[in-house]
Amino acid sequence: GGAFSPYDKAKLTKIDNFTLRYDWGQPYAAYRLAITPALNAASSQGAWDSSKSGCDSVSADTLKTVSCYSSDAFAKLSATDAFNQTPIVDGPYTVQSFKAGDSIIFVPNPNYYSRFFHTPAASKLIFQVAGSKDAMIQAYLAGTYDKVEDLTVPDLAKLQSVNPKERFVTSQFSYEHLEFNQRDAAPNAKTSGGKSVFADANVRKAFVEGFDRCAAITKILGQDCNDPNIKTNEITVPLDPAYDANVAFPAFNAADAATLLDTAGFKKDAAGNRTYPGTTKEVTINVITRGPNAVRTSFLQLIQADWQKNLNIKVTFANDPLIFKPWDANGTLYRGTYDVALFAFVTNGDCDSVTANVQGDQIPSATLKTGQNYTGIKDDTLDAALLKQRGDTNFTSRIATCKGIFDEIASQNYFEPLYIRANVTLAKQSLQNYFPHPTLAGNQWNIADWGTTSKSQ
Repeated sequence: GGAFSPYDKAKLTKIDNFTLRYDWGQPYAAYRLAITPALNAASSQGAWDSSKSGCDSVSADTLKTVSCYSSDAFAKLSATDAFNQTPIVDGPYTVQSFKAGDSIIFVPNPNYYSRFFHTPAASKLIFQVAGSKDAMIQAYLAGTYDKVEDLTVPDLAKLQSVNPKERFVTSQFSYEHLEFNQRDAAPNAKTSGGKSVFADANVRKAFVEGFDRCAAITKILGQDCNDPNIKTNEITVPLDPAYDANVAFPAFNAADAATLLDTAGFKKDAAGNRTYPGTTKEVTINVITRGPNAVRTSFLQLIQADWQKNLNIKVTFANDPLIFKPWDANGTLYRGTYDVALFAFVTNGDCDSVTANVQGDQIPSATLKTGQNYTGIKDDTLDAALLKQRGDTNFTSRIATCKGIFDEIASQNYFEPLYIRANVTLAKQSLQNYFPHPTLAGNQWNIADWGTTSKSQ
């Protein structure tokens, strides 16, 4: 609904078996983000024959038929051996053998052709399931693997014996953050006059100032909290062209946080606990996340301790199995039945990607079950800027608008970024042309260029 939907759909016309034409009806600077929605729209518009519409995944045979699957159906399909062992026909490598839970062996694809890239450099690629991270690291040190993935910043402490030239720690488009729920469905609203405490911008600021994020990064991750691969003060990362290092969320300031709550009417009772304005009811805030996750639990423990100490507010936290479930399955985020949520967000380097999360007409409801503005943000400044940047095809002016979007989000403390989920990998010096990649393309983005100077594969 609203201003978002026209950019989420497009008219597709088949020109020939190799060409599709997209028509949005007006300039759309972030067109790359809408390719899949446009294909889905084409299905519903009848541009192609389709088994289902509104799907998540699309496959096509010479562009004559689009087969769409629901999320559940595609998940079941992609879990089958038949699906995973189907030979790849358009990439540099194809599957030679597949052993579920063990390994996949790839060999050069004889049908691979590119006008721009050479044929695959390696004669064979073996992807091995290692089990635990500790086992994987030990196998790497023993020379079993040329490259290791699926490591995180907390694992760096285990990598001290690895050659520093073989440790890659780079920023990526992913960060952990807190979301403050402004919607009336928030549990705290039941005892605060029917309105969430986070509807007040000063209260959101107090909660941001009341948590010592830098100390948490140092203690839990063992990293310098100002490391540009770890720290972000926006709901994006330094790799984003619209990132502005001069924009910052409030720093840790327990004294100012307490003053903000006093001014907002959250007085202390005889026990020293904050109460809702005009009542004797003590404020209790619950923080949810998806777990179990040891790192998130450690952050939650420090958040709980800081908010209880610095804000004099009772805090509980829990792993919520319903956090990402859809509206009809009583999903916590969609229904807004939470106070604060901690989870990861993956961006794609284009500010239009935050539209669903902050635009006023994207708040989930019974009539918009897929809306992703979980916190209930209603901000005319944001809405106007989001609309402006979509139609601006001038890179320089569009980036300026995007910076304004991130600045507005930071100034209103709608979210609190915690840390960037840095890309941590290991790769032998003998592995040639390996370069970590920060986007959803993954670290295998240039796999056709990989080669090795050793006998290992």
